[in-house]
Amino acid sequence: MKPGWSSPVFFVLVILAIAGLWSTWPSHPLEMVHVDWQGTIHRGDQAASDVVLREYGSGGRLELLATAGAAYHEPAGNRTVLEQVHLQRFRTGGGSLEIQGRHALLLDGDRQVILKGDVVAVLQPDSILRTRKLEYVPATGIIQTRDPVHLSRGSSHLQGVGLWASVKTRQVRIEKHVQGLYVQ
Repeated sequence: MKPGWSSPVFFVLVILAIAGLWSTWPSHPLEMVHVDWQGTIHRGDQAASDVVLREYGSGGRLELLATAGAAYHEPAGNRTVLEQVHLQRFRTGGGSLEIQGRHALLLDGDRQVILKGDVVAVLQPDSILRTRKLEYVPATGIIQTRDPVHLSRGSSHLQGVGLWASVKTRQVRIEKHVQGLYVQ
């Protein structure tokens, strides 16, 4: 028998190579970080972990700070999906709006933010909003949801379904099925 493809040694080596490849193959997807957060857009979708996004105003003042455990950007639809997100919008007169959730979707850059999954919004130092899903438009400062909400301020609390709030005018309106306790 001459050495070559039909050799038993070659067959054993091929089996060992396949077994080695099988045993070293990763059991989870490998992270692929291809994001240039300085503004350069790369062709194709981009993903990153431990993300910090900052937005500055025309005077160089930090206006928006968002952190996320992971981000995935789709340039074609100009959408970004964030996981384990914490968003902080700084107010001109001081203070900030803080919103956190398990997932967020940034549409058209950051013109519209949709948060889902255990959403908590700190509207003022003592005013906390809790819901499952929330839409926030940073340019107008409008917060909306159609889901059940729980709003607490100090010892007072309200709950209901649906909410409209303006961060700029500091107005809050629970849409329906309002129940609660007001403590002065």
